Amino acid sequence: MQADLYCNILEDTLIPFINKTFPNHRFMLDNDPKHTSRRAQVFFDEHGINWWQTPPESSDLNPIEDVWHELKLYLESRVKPRTKTELIAGIKKFWNKRMDRAKCGRYIDHVLQKAVPAVVVERGGATKY
Repeated sequence: MQADLYCNILEDTLIPFINKTFPNHRFMLDNDPKHTSRRAQVFFDEHGINWWQTPPESSDLNPIEDVWHELKLYLESRVKPRTKTELIAGIKKFWNKRMDRAKCGRYIDHVLQKAVPAVVVERGGATKY
């Protein structure tokens, strides 16, 4: 995905979601080139996105990785999609029925209370989290 498409997606989906749900947000990024591009950095500044870039190779500190993992397990075990339509329906059902503010908070708390201290102990290295 190129930075322009990434920024367009963020503008259409992230901005309205953040403004509605998490006005005092902290948006976490990894070191993917589309996230670190000049175009993306300008976009974040222009839209007032409070972003936090993680260290290289540190999925340990990104709670979205836990969400993707849960989504993947849900799709594999419950939905078992065989078509694109079934996949899309399964993803929508997951987001509407399985994800909420409280669960997002638990994922974030896990990172802050367990993963970050473990990464500090390992001096930036990988952990079991």
